[in-house]
Amino acid sequence: MEQELLREAVTALQVIAAGSATTWTDPPVLVALLVGLLQCALIAWGIREMGKSNDNRTKLHEETMRKMDTQHEENMTALKTLIERTAPR
Repeated sequence: MEQELLREAVTALQVIAAGSATTWTDPPVLVALLVGLLQCALIAWGIREMGKSNDNRTKLHEETMRKMDTQHEENMTALKTLIERTAPR
């Protein structure tokens, strides 16, 4: 019984070894290749989107800083005028 089981196991291993030569044209390999390429494309798209988002944030920050500078200048002008009006003579 054990000899027969061992012979069947050896035969099964030989069959597996003989049929395990895969090429890139086999369907599972093609599927894995397509999935890998899709993953790379999604990662590249995500990185590009993050770069665009960063550019938008930079532009928004620059615009906000310009507005704050303008507001600061207006406040300083108003403060100078107030000081001039209320200064003792």
